[in-house]
Amino acid sequence: MAFYNDQVIIIPVGQEEIYIFKLIKEEIIMDYYNIKEGNRQEVLVTDALKEFDAMVDEGRIYLIYQNKAYYLKMLIIDSKNVEEISLSEVKLPRLYELKLKKIDKHHNILYMVRDGEREDYFHIHHYLLVDEKWESYQVAEVRVAKVLNPLICLNNQDKLSLAYYHGNKIHLQEFNLEEKRWMEAIGLTDEGEKLYLDLLEDGNLLHLAYAQYEDNNFSIKYKKFTRDSIGYHLEEEKLLSNEGNASHPTLLIQAGVLWLVWKESLNLLSRYSLDQGQSWSPLYLWKDSKALDYYRYKYVSERDIKDTKFKYSFGTLYPDVKLLGFGALENVEEIPVKKKNRGYIIPRF
Repeated sequence: MAFYNDQVIIIPVGQEEIYIFKLIKEEIIMDYYNIKEGNRQEVLVTDALKEFDAMVDEGRIYLIYQNKAYYLKMLIIDSKNVEEISLSEVKLPRLYELKLKKIDKHHNILYMVRDGEREDYFHIHHYLLVDEKWESYQVAEVRVAKVLNPLICLNNQDKLSLAYYHGNKIHLQEFNLEEKRWMEAIGLTDEGEKLYLDLLEDGNLLHLAYAQYEDNNFSIKYKKFTRDSIGYHLEEEKLLSNEGNASHPTLLIQAGVLWLVWKESLNLLSRYSLDQGQSWSPLYLWKDSKALDYYRYKYVSERDIKDTKFKYSFGTLYPDVKLLGFGALENVEEIPVKKKNRGYIIPRF
């Protein structure tokens, strides 16, 4: 079957409602599922540019996008009611990596715009909603290596932490909400060529994954950092995949088990750790990925799934919404790991 690179966001609201938003070409499509009222599909937007984002706050969905006329728009969705407002009075430059996130009761918008004079430089902008007014901050100036890599807001709901590429180096930067300023950026990697990005914060641990380019191949690289009052300290660093065309690394935690899932061609592979990234299981191919149409989607919720922590996941959509690449080892195939990745733990599922 196939992997689809369309943007997808899944948002559960309460115990009875699930919203699924998809950006296909220029349309933002909403699939609404309600236990009592049934399902419905609605085209919300017909003139969207390349990106959108959404969040939930007290049961209401907030969705932002830039339209083809280059205005920034917001939809406020409450069950069957959809309200549209304009967030910009004038046309904006083309926005990239558009993000919407709630931190400590405050709404935040982040995006990147290209430098007007230097093609390989972008500026990260931040808008914070305070007393119904948007305050503006400039986060950083970043240089693009070969492609524009993801801008990632970490999963913590109490602070705004942002990860991004500057050249080929991954940086982490935090916003001090009390002082209303961005702190100095912290470099997490070297300058080696790399693509993609995912981070997951778990207590004082920071898990980082990306695709590292070496010997004309991409391999999935994992790093673990601990945080204290001084800063972040590298504790573990491992190559977890075989060399090939690995992409879209995705981190999640389920029932205390750390998983790293990624895509190779049309297949999903993963490994897990029972000791917070110190050692890793064998490499598994999930056979369902060969037979199903699946996506990598963003999961947004006001409440945590029991014993589960993640921001992104691979999975299927209608008629059966199902997460893929982790959990009980059913319908999987163990893949040999090359010698330089030797040293794994025995699975105990």
